[in-house]
Order: sequence, then C-alpha cells, then structure tokens
Amino acid sequence: ADLSPANQPCGTDSVVLANQQIATAMNAGPNHFEWVHQTVDGIEFYADVLLHAIELDGKQCLQAVVRDITKRKQAEVELNENEERYNAIFDQSPIAIEFYNSDGSLIHANRACMDLFGVVNVNEISGFKLFEDPNIPSAMKAKLLKRERVSFEAEFDFEIVKKMKLYQTTCSGINTLDWSITPLTNGDLVIGYIMQIQDVTERKDNDLKLEQERQRLTN
Repeated sequence: ADLSPANQPCGTDSVVLANQQIATAMNAGPNHFEWVHQTVDGIEFYADVLLHAIELDGKQCLQAVVRDITKRKQAEVELNENEERYNAIFDQSPIAIEFYNSDGSLIHANRACMDLFGVVNVNEISGFKLFEDPNIPSAMKAKLLKRERVSFEAEFDFEIVKKMKLYQTTCSGINTLDWSITPLTNGDLVIGYIMQIQDVTERKDNDLKLEQERQRLTN
C-alpha cells in the first residue's frame, strides 16, 4: 500500500483493500487480482498481482508476484473505444449492413437492415442462410464461394419471402436493391461475409421515366 495511490479505481482506500487482499491470501489460499501501484516518482501503473502464503524458516510469509500490465490495459481501453465507435457507426448507418459467419449464417444486422426488409424482431432473421436466399442470383453465390467480392443490382421479391416463410416481414411487392457482399478472409480461410444493401427502387423508376420521356421526344 505504500507504493500505491491513496485509493484504488473502485474507490476503496488502498491500505484497507491491501489488507483485505492479504488476509484472503493468508486464510483462503492464493489470491490473484489487478492493482494500481505507483513508482517512487508517483507515476501510477496497472499491475497483475498474485499473493501466495508460504512458510519460511518456520514462519508464515507472503510471496507477492507483481507484473506491470499497463500496456495491456491501455490496449483494452483503446479496443473498447474503437468498439464503441464502430458500434455507433454500425447502428447509425443509413445503409443496411449484415454480418454472416463462415457458414453463411446471419449473426448481426443493423437498424437500417431491419427497416429495409420490414423486420420487427431481429430474432426473425438470426441464422438466416445467405446461400439459401432466393433473391440473390446463383451466379453471385458461385462467386462468393470462390471468395470473390460481388456487387450487383437485383429485384427483391417480398412475396417470395412470405410464400417460403423465410421470416416475418411488413414489406410487400418488389423492390430493386443494390448489393455489395464481401468475403472476410484470414489467409485461405473465409471467416465470414459482410453485406451492404441499399434500396434503389426510386432511382430505377426515375431512370425508366427519363428513358421513356427521351424515347417519346425522339419519336
């Protein structure tokens, strides 16, 4: 406790908590925990501590093994911060995003995806099979199996979804979707797939109207 700040991160007085940790090691057996120490210059650092009661020359003693884990703790903080930023981007993205595992089973989908496909309960699509989706062309599936990234536009028929009872949806009719599916690899192994989808029905309808108007004016 003399080489510790006044209080530990939990708010407990370092002397009080140190005595508790020592008592645990002496009475209950080896005690393994994390601790914030400080150098003689007052610089704090995270430590991994193992206290072990031993007998030495007929006297009960306490062996302490202390490892500086500051770098590991810093890496954990950075990882958590990156994960929070990623989750914010993922959840707030206006583009529908889906993650599949190596077998092509859906494991995660954002809010935009649920809105796009008319899904109220995310459990309805959990485990959905990418390679069994009738709305994805067979040629695209074949490329994915070859670990090729695919981008395409295709019609998505919600009536097929309902007829085959793939999942519950509030949508109906046929929309035109823009798909981008990327295999995620680690060396030669496919570890998953990420899919990004946008509804381009309105754009396609406008393109068709412009083309029809162009032909009318030409004629």
